[in-house]
Amino acid sequence: MAPPRTHLSLLQDRARTHGSLRALHVAEQGPDSRVWKEVTYSQLLSDVEMAARFWAQEFASKGLQAGSTIGVWLKGFSYLDLIHLWGISRAGYVPQPISLRMADPKILLDLFARSEAVGLVVDPSCASSIANSGLITFVASDIFQLDTDNLPLPEWCPPSGPDDIIMLFHTSGSTSGKPKLVPATAGWLDASVKKAMDFLTKPTHRLRSQRQAAVVAAGSFCHVATTLMFLTFINDGGCLILPNAIPYTSVELREMVTQCGLTTLNMFSGFLSNLFREARQDESLLACLKDFEHVVYSGLPLDTKDELWALEQGISIVNVFASTEVGIMLRSTAPNGTHTVPPLEPFPGTAYEFRPVADGLSADRSLFELVVTAKSADCPHPSLRDRSTGDFYTGDLFTRCKPRGHLAAGRMDDWIKLESAFRCDTRSMEQKVMETCGDDLVGLAVVIGTGRALPALVVEPREESKLPAEDLKTELLNRISQFQSQRYIHERVVSPNRVLVVPRNGVPRVMTAKGTLRRQDVEMAFKDALDRIDIPANEDS
Repeated sequence: MAPPRTHLSLLQDRARTHGSLRALHVAEQGPDSRVWKEVTYSQLLSDVEMAARFWAQEFASKGLQAGSTIGVWLKGFSYLDLIHLWGISRAGYVPQPISLRMADPKILLDLFARSEAVGLVVDPSCASSIANSGLITFVASDIFQLDTDNLPLPEWCPPSGPDDIIMLFHTSGSTSGKPKLVPATAGWLDASVKKAMDFLTKPTHRLRSQRQAAVVAAGSFCHVATTLMFLTFINDGGCLILPNAIPYTSVELREMVTQCGLTTLNMFSGFLSNLFREARQDESLLACLKDFEHVVYSGLPLDTKDELWALEQGISIVNVFASTEVGIMLRSTAPNGTHTVPPLEPFPGTAYEFRPVADGLSADRSLFELVVTAKSADCPHPSLRDRSTGDFYTGDLFTRCKPRGHLAAGRMDDWIKLESAFRCDTRSMEQKVMETCGDDLVGLAVVIGTGRALPALVVEPREESKLPAEDLKTELLNRISQFQSQRYIHERVVSPNRVLVVPRNGVPRVMTAKGTLRRQDVEMAFKDALDRIDIPANEDS
């Protein structure tokens, strides 16, 4: 059996077979304009090995044993950050990358304690904030300015088996309130690369093609998504483009096409919606989007109108459903020109199941939870699995539209279970309120009511809204009346008493990884108010 492929073995293979091929295009701001620096696979490997020389000496000088975990607290967007991260790995240590977006030192130290990290490499801008961590701390300086030629290169030690931990990622903690460690094993990384091979890449074709595959980074190298994307394109002999900033402008997008040969656009749905809005008024931008091999989006669902418009325009749009623990899991496969939202299907070679959720919506409408079974090669580390079955329960819910096709229906947290044991789709209500009232009345809408007879709607008025609270409630319910008539009775908010108008910024702003509010925090904040309005709840029904 072939040894599992990791980021380092893939890079070594590609540098050996196609060393002069570009691995990255990096945006740099010149004196007058932006310039794009090209980095070949040979240069990338050389720079990683340079960093390995430096970090091996630094860690050894402090008595840190090879194989130990090293915390890495960086922005993760720059080429230098990539070199630090992979250099630490090549030096024989296990990096635990955490982006600067995780700004609370207490959470950082808790994660490092749980991983038994022995050292910390930190961005120069944040070194002072973590000075009393108790960890041996190193500043991630510009190693390109250092002389490392005389330092020995550590011996390359490939993984001894598929269970070896290569990196340690983490979840946001938005669901449980506490980030979870996500160990990335050699076998899991290998499975992730195999899983994506038939999707965005065609390795044997690409390496013989004159047009190199090129994708734009959508996030930090400290996050699993960008890491896996880069591994997939290294395996394919492709190129990763590092933009000047995320999100980037349409001007920079055009530069990536003309100067970097961008073939696949990869964006979060919110940024993509903004780009589509601009393309509706700009034919040249629309032509650019239509020329991409794929326009991939992930994160929150794309607005249905935007998705259908893109399909009608002939844009090769692909919805990818992913998580930190598993990586990419599902993809949309409908051909261009369809007039319905394409369903999601598992990647070939995976072993997933969509298991019915007990106490669903109604007798004629079921919800299914996506489960990664223990026999699937991409099933995450055993520490994240169900102890009794060995399966991984994602917490992501779907409705079924054909035997293998499913439509995303949010997470468990998006569906509250009412007193009757029926479930209520909160996200659809929130989206409809913002669609009908977001321009003039409402700045924020959250549906709550877990364990109660009926749901309730919490809204913050827009600053320009001058309507008294009772008038706002009446107008809001009037605007969503047609929508509510199509919902199950137990999902409706019919009485003004069950609409809570609160001051602006009165709703707790604890966000989930998908960019939505953490519902249980809102439930707790308004528990007393719900208790008061629940007294006449049966009258509302």
